[in-house]
Amino acid sequence: MTNDFARDSPEVVDNKALEIAVASPIASHPVASWNVIRVKSWATFEQLAEKMLARRVGRDFHVFRGQANADWTLRPTLLRLFPEEVSPVEALSVEAAAKEAFRAQAHLHLASALIPGLFGGPGSHFVGEWWSLMQHHGAPTRLLDWSHSPWVALYFAIESHADADGALFIVDKSCLALNFDDDGDKGYRRDLNEKVLARSSPSVEIYPYSPARMSARMAAQQGLFTMSRYILADQEREIAQAAAKGRRPDVDLLLAQKVIIPARLKIEFLRRLRMMNITGSSLFPGIDGLGRSLMESARLASAAPLAQSAPQPTEPTEPTQAHRP
Repeated sequence: MTNDFARDSPEVVDNKALEIAVASPIASHPVASWNVIRVKSWATFEQLAEKMLARRVGRDFHVFRGQANADWTLRPTLLRLFPEEVSPVEALSVEAAAKEAFRAQAHLHLASALIPGLFGGPGSHFVGEWWSLMQHHGAPTRLLDWSHSPWVALYFAIESHADADGALFIVDKSCLALNFDDDGDKGYRRDLNEKVLARSSPSVEIYPYSPARMSARMAAQQGLFTMSRYILADQEREIAQAAAKGRRPDVDLLLAQKVIIPARLKIEFLRRLRMMNITGSSLFPGIDGLGRSLMESARLASAAPLAQSAPQPTEPTEPTQAHRP
């Protein structure tokens, strides 16, 4: 069957974007991989989105993350700062110092309603509440940002790095450790607490996390995070490994997909998202969002009109063999 998107071969997509050699400190696993798809047009991206949305009856099955350069790995900001030889104890020390410095001075800059723990409530004392605030304001954390919306995540895959292919990561939440409960103080994050998260021994399950109090920006972006109990966990590898274990050959569950957005399509996709009111202004409420939106407007004004964009490939492309373990 002819299709406009195909799972790419290693000759088309860099191998490091396809295969994640598992070298977990607690076990030896086979190589796990993400299913990689390269979209050829806006229409084929819509087809892919519809395929996912068809499963979302009454609940959200997937989470999405956009990255403006397809070569970037799924790596939290804190881990990007460390050399490869860093020990878990050293990493935890840096994390704790950053959190305490932020906690000591946050009241100077934030409205009291946003200070975790100030007004109590379920989960308000959980360390993740501080991490989510830190992440929001550019401090390094072990969290990764995701969205419940494929369109919001797509924005982050295309809004910058015009000369590089972007990537949209799609994860079925069945790949994540979903026993991450939020049912009051007694059960809140019952297998994760500050003591557990401060341990150096690895336990690499990846958890979804939504803070008890969302900022306006996080609400606009339909945001959530992923985290691991092990500070040095490779989230990209561990999610791929979980997806490999959960796959069934008779059903396409879309457990872990990496969708490549070619650089040549970024301007067209940015225009189309703008028509859907997905812009810097809508996703970043406030003056910062206005600045981002004006940058987008200037970028679009300087680009060729949509009708004069590079022609789409007309040759049929058949799906090739999926890159799976």
